[in-house]
Amino acid sequence: MAGFVLRDSVEELTYDFTPYAGSGTIPEPSSLQIMAFQKGVAELFEALLPPDTPKDATVQVMAQVVTEYLTKDMAEVQDKLLYVVSAVCSDQPSFDDLNALPFRAQQAFLGWVVGTFLVPRLSMPGMSS
Repeated sequence: MAGFVLRDSVEELTYDFTPYAGSGTIPEPSSLQIMAFQKGVAELFEALLPPDTPKDATVQVMAQVVTEYLTKDMAEVQDKLLYVVSAVCSDQPSFDDLNALPFRAQQAFLGWVVGTFLVPRLSMPGMSS
């Protein structure tokens, strides 16, 4: 008989920053933390859009965003993203832990967090992306 077993479907949120820093387990975020994370990420992307961007943005507009991202000093945006991620992780790892990581290690972790907390929401049955 098929059924749902939580521990088989939802893995513990562990991280290991060896050789740069420590390791640990992210406490399960609350629904409010996840909503704040989603809002924070959306606001960061909106901030990258040119001011005259229509609400029905197309692939061309997204290309503009990528170009803007690649040519702009992104230190402030990166810091805001690290704060949003550390908040959804209940500061385990903290902003300082994330900020101390080398760029590629930091980006890999950020990608994992986004994939864990944003992508599944978009791919749920009955949800449009």
